Amino acid sequence: MIRIFVNGKPEPGGSKSAIPHWGLVNRFARSMNGAKWIRADQIMQVIRVKDANDKVGKWKELVQAAALSQTPPDHKPYSEPLVMCAVFFRKRPASHFTKKGTLSAIGRRNPEPITKPDALKYLRPVEDALTKIVYDDDSRVTASFLFKQYVDNDEDQGAYITVMPKSKWSYCLEFVPRNDEDA
Repeated sequence: MIRIFVNGKPEPGGSKSAIPHWGLVNRFARSMNGAKWIRADQIMQVIRVKDANDKVGKWKELVQAAALSQTPPDHKPYSEPLVMCAVFFRKRPASHFTKKGTLSAIGRRNPEPITKPDALKYLRPVEDALTKIVYDDDSRVTASFLFKQYVDNDEDQGAYITVMPKSKWSYCLEFVPRNDEDA
Protein backbone atom coordinates (compact mmCIF):
# COMPACT_ATOMS: atom_id res chain seq x y z
CA MET A 1 0.00 0.00 0.00
CA ILE A 2 1.30 3.44 -0.97
CA ARG A 3 0.08 6.59 0.79
CA ILE A 4 0.94 10.04 -0.53
CA PHE A 5 0.03 13.55 0.57
CA VAL A 6 0.42 16.24 -2.08
CA ASN A 7 0.51 19.81 -0.80
CA GLY A 8 -0.79 22.32 -3.33
CA LYS A 9 -3.94 23.38 -5.14
CA PRO A 10 -5.50 20.42 -6.98
CA GLU A 11 -6.02 21.15 -10.66
CA PRO A 12 -8.51 19.38 -12.92
CA GLY A 13 -7.34 17.63 -16.04
CA GLY A 14 -8.75 15.59 -18.85
CA SER A 15 -10.26 18.32 -21.01
CA LYS A 16 -8.29 19.04 -24.14
CA SER A 17 -8.27 21.88 -26.65
CA ALA A 18 -7.62 21.35 -30.35
CA ILE A 19 -5.60 24.19 -31.87
CA PRO A 20 -5.52 24.29 -35.67
CA HIS A 21 -2.55 26.03 -37.26
CA TRP A 22 -0.76 26.11 -40.57
CA GLY A 23 2.69 24.59 -40.79
CA LEU A 24 5.25 23.04 -43.05
CA VAL A 25 4.76 19.30 -43.18
CA ASN A 26 7.32 16.95 -44.69
CA ARG A 27 5.65 14.19 -46.60
CA PHE A 28 7.04 11.40 -48.63
CA ALA A 29 5.15 10.39 -51.74
CA ARG A 30 5.75 7.86 -54.49
CA SER A 31 6.81 9.21 -57.83
CA MET A 32 4.38 8.82 -60.70
CA ASN A 33 5.79 5.45 -61.73
CA GLY A 34 5.76 4.23 -58.10
CA ALA A 35 9.39 3.13 -58.27
CA LYS A 36 10.96 5.49 -55.73
CA TRP A 37 10.02 7.76 -52.86
CA ILE A 38 10.35 11.52 -53.27
CA ARG A 39 10.05 14.20 -50.61
CA ALA A 40 7.21 16.65 -51.02
CA ASP A 41 7.19 19.61 -48.61
CA GLN A 42 3.88 21.33 -48.36
CA ILE A 43 2.11 23.76 -46.14
CA MET A 44 -1.07 22.40 -44.65
CA GLN A 45 -3.30 22.78 -41.64
CA VAL A 46 -2.38 20.60 -38.66
CA ILE A 47 -4.09 20.17 -35.30
CA ARG A 48 -2.17 20.45 -32.05
CA VAL A 49 -3.85 19.10 -28.90
CA LYS A 50 -3.10 20.59 -25.47
CA ASP A 51 -4.57 20.51 -21.99
CA ALA A 52 -7.35 23.05 -21.56
CA ASN A 53 -5.96 23.86 -18.09
CA ASP A 54 -2.45 25.36 -18.28
CA LYS A 55 -1.90 24.79 -14.54
CA VAL A 56 -2.33 21.00 -14.67
CA GLY A 57 1.34 20.47 -15.60
CA LYS A 58 2.54 22.08 -12.35
CA TRP A 59 0.04 19.97 -10.37
CA LYS A 60 1.34 16.77 -12.03
CA GLU A 61 4.89 17.77 -11.09
CA LEU A 62 3.84 18.25 -7.46
CA VAL A 63 2.16 14.82 -7.46
CA GLN A 64 5.25 13.17 -8.95
CA ALA A 65 7.59 14.89 -6.49
CA ALA A 66 5.41 13.82 -3.55
CA ALA A 67 5.21 10.26 -4.87
CA LEU A 68 8.98 10.01 -5.35
CA SER A 69 9.70 11.34 -1.87
CA GLN A 70 7.00 9.34 -0.06
CA THR A 71 7.25 5.98 -1.84
CA PRO A 72 9.66 3.44 -0.31
CA PRO A 73 12.94 3.34 -2.25
CA ASP A 74 12.61 -0.40 -2.90
CA HIS A 75 9.05 -0.08 -4.31
CA LYS A 76 8.57 -1.70 -7.71
CA PRO A 77 5.68 -0.23 -9.71
CA TYR A 78 2.55 -2.33 -9.27
CA SER A 79 1.45 -4.42 -12.26
CA GLU A 80 -1.70 -5.91 -10.72
CA PRO A 81 -5.29 -4.62 -10.39
CA LEU A 82 -5.35 -1.65 -8.02
CA VAL A 83 -7.72 0.52 -6.03
CA MET A 84 -7.08 4.23 -5.62
CA CYS A 85 -8.59 6.30 -2.83
CA ALA A 86 -8.19 10.05 -3.18
CA VAL A 87 -9.42 12.96 -1.09
CA PHE A 88 -8.97 16.34 -2.74
CA PHE A 89 -8.89 19.35 -0.43
CA ARG A 90 -9.78 22.72 -1.92
CA LYS A 91 -10.21 26.14 -0.41
CA ARG A 92 -13.69 27.39 0.40
CA PRO A 93 -14.85 30.34 -1.71
CA ALA A 94 -14.81 33.76 -0.04
CA SER A 95 -18.62 33.82 -0.25
CA HIS A 96 -18.70 31.08 2.43
CA PHE A 97 -17.37 33.51 5.05
CA THR A 98 -18.74 36.63 6.74
CA LYS A 99 -16.69 39.81 7.01
CA LYS A 100 -15.70 38.66 10.51
CA GLY A 101 -14.25 35.44 9.07
CA THR A 102 -16.89 33.07 10.42
CA LEU A 103 -18.81 30.61 8.27
CA SER A 104 -21.73 32.34 6.53
CA ALA A 105 -25.19 30.88 5.91
CA ILE A 106 -24.07 29.89 2.39
CA GLY A 107 -21.04 28.12 3.86
CA ARG A 108 -23.16 26.26 6.40
CA ARG A 109 -25.59 25.15 3.67
CA ASN A 110 -22.67 23.85 1.55
CA PRO A 111 -20.42 21.74 3.78
CA GLU A 112 -18.91 19.99 0.75
CA PRO A 113 -17.91 21.24 -2.71
CA ILE A 114 -20.77 20.44 -5.07
CA THR A 115 -19.53 22.75 -7.80
CA LYS A 116 -17.28 22.16 -10.81
CA PRO A 117 -14.86 20.61 -11.36
CA ASP A 118 -16.05 17.12 -10.56
CA ALA A 119 -13.85 14.73 -8.58
CA LEU A 120 -13.03 12.60 -11.62
CA LYS A 121 -11.40 15.58 -13.35
CA TYR A 122 -9.11 15.93 -10.32
CA LEU A 123 -8.20 12.24 -10.52
CA ARG A 124 -7.09 12.16 -14.17
CA PRO A 125 -3.82 14.11 -13.80
CA VAL A 126 -3.03 12.21 -10.57
CA GLU A 127 -3.36 8.86 -12.35
CA ASP A 128 -1.09 10.08 -15.16
CA ALA A 129 1.49 11.51 -12.75
CA LEU A 130 1.80 8.28 -10.73
CA THR A 131 2.51 6.15 -13.82
CA LYS A 132 5.98 4.54 -13.66
CA ILE A 133 6.35 5.59 -10.01
CA VAL A 134 3.53 3.79 -8.17
CA TYR A 135 2.27 1.54 -10.99
CA ASP A 136 3.52 0.62 -14.43
CA ASP A 137 0.41 1.97 -16.19
CA ASP A 138 -2.66 3.85 -15.00
CA SER A 139 -4.87 1.18 -16.57
CA ARG A 140 -4.02 -0.92 -13.49
CA VAL A 141 -6.41 1.25 -11.44
CA THR A 142 -9.64 -0.73 -11.71
CA ALA A 143 -11.58 1.00 -8.91
CA SER A 144 -11.51 4.46 -7.36
CA PHE A 145 -12.98 6.09 -4.28
CA LEU A 146 -13.03 9.87 -4.74
CA PHE A 147 -13.91 12.70 -2.39
CA LYS A 148 -13.78 16.50 -2.48
CA GLN A 149 -13.53 18.38 0.82
CA TYR A 150 -13.30 22.05 1.74
CA VAL A 151 -10.45 23.54 3.76
CA ASP A 152 -10.40 27.07 5.13
CA ASN A 153 -7.06 28.29 3.78
CA ASP A 154 -4.61 27.92 0.89
CA GLU A 155 -1.97 26.10 2.94
CA ASP A 156 -4.22 23.10 3.59
CA GLN A 157 -5.10 22.49 -0.06
CA GLY A 158 -3.87 19.27 -1.58
CA ALA A 159 -4.69 15.61 -1.98
CA TYR A 160 -4.36 12.51 0.13
CA ILE A 161 -3.89 9.51 -2.17
CA THR A 162 -3.77 5.82 -1.31
CA VAL A 163 -3.04 3.12 -3.88
CA MET A 164 -3.29 -0.55 -2.96
CA PRO A 165 -3.81 -3.96 -4.52
CA LYS A 166 -7.49 -4.57 -5.19
CA SER A 167 -7.44 -7.53 -2.81
CA LYS A 168 -7.01 -5.04 0.07
CA TRP A 169 -9.61 -2.48 -1.05
CA SER A 170 -11.43 -2.44 2.29
CA TYR A 171 -8.50 -0.45 3.76
CA CYS A 172 -9.76 2.47 1.67
CA LEU A 173 -12.71 2.84 3.99
CA GLU A 174 -10.50 4.14 6.80
CA PHE A 175 -9.69 7.19 4.65
CA VAL A 176 -13.29 8.15 3.91
CA PRO A 177 -13.85 11.72 5.15
CA ARG A 178 -16.64 12.03 7.69
CA ASN A 179 -18.53 15.05 8.93
CA ASP A 180 -18.89 15.42 12.70
CA GLU A 181 -22.63 14.87 12.25
CA ASP A 182 -21.98 11.39 10.78
CA ALA A 183 -19.88 10.19 13.71
